[in-house]
Amino acid sequence: ARSKQNLNLLITLGYSPKWLTKNVLQSWIPIYVAIIIFALAVTEIGQFIFVKTVPVDVSDVSLFLDWKVIAAAAGLFGITFLINSATVSKEMKTIS
Repeated sequence: ARSKQNLNLLITLGYSPKWLTKNVLQSWIPIYVAIIIFALAVTEIGQFIFVKTVPVDVSDVSLFLDWKVIAAAAGLFGITFLINSATVSKEMKTIS
């Protein structure tokens, strides 16, 4: 939204809204991936500390994250990407 003027100028200069949408979305992917990796790392550290420090027998609790947690993180990445993609496409349509 902050770059609306710049995007409008690029469209005026002849850049395709589809190409601009693709580039805007690609610029956010590394940020999404970094956030998800950070969240998974913090969760893994928390689980490891919990298993090592809890005074009761937790032999049935793994030191590592379950595959379902990683699948949920991948699902959240997908949902976030789809929502952002729809939002950027909608904004591009209002600009052009």
